[in-house]
Amino acid sequence: MESAFAVWPVWPDLPGEEPGGDPGYWRFYAALLDGRLRLGQTITQDALCQVLGLSLSPLRETMTILAAEGLIEVRKRVGVTIVYPDVAFVRTHFQFRGLIEREGLRKLAETVTPAWLDRMEAENAAMIAEVAAAAAPADYERPMRHLEQRLHGGFVAAFENPYITDVHSRLFRKLYLLRLLHPAGVSQRSTIHALEEHLEILRHLRARNSVTAAEALDRHLSGVFHRTLGL
Repeated sequence: MESAFAVWPVWPDLPGEEPGGDPGYWRFYAALLDGRLRLGQTITQDALCQVLGLSLSPLRETMTILAAEGLIEVRKRVGVTIVYPDVAFVRTHFQFRGLIEREGLRKLAETVTPAWLDRMEAENAAMIAEVAAAAAPADYERPMRHLEQRLHGGFVAAFENPYITDVHSRLFRKLYLLRLLHPAGVSQRSTIHALEEHLEILRHLRARNSVTAAEALDRHLSGVFHRTLGL
């Protein structure tokens, strides 16, 4: 069962790191993360080609995928408008993500190995120390992002179902973009709070108590929801 925990798509942090599929899709996310594109922005197709390093034909394929995920809206004679998440967007996506993770966590409580728990606890504890010593959020943003993927991806990987993993990973990426709107949600204090919530979930998993682990996950997701929106 340990191998299933590795089933989690990586983020493209640098050009050429796209993990497969449509390269423009990953470059779109990378451009949002590094500020070359902005949520709510309207941009021409020619300008988007330049940002993503694509010619017009592959760009159209990318736009079809992005539009299907609700990430852009293409309007004739206006251009491409990137989604600006509203409260309804956030609430529905968090609700769907919670449903998937909660059920995956229940499955994981039955099969989780001590080695996986040891590794996750050690990584979260080490990240708390790293965040506390950081001069700015940029110092820990990337490793924190990947740690969140490994932990929450581990819950979902317990399904051993690539289709569920794909749906969840898309939800995860879309919700991550909210942090671009509310930087306080990734402050040192908020990040350490989230890591402590991770450790609480892991403690309940070690006890193989799926009920209390799911309750701890609910508290964590609720906290992330409120911190991300600055509530």
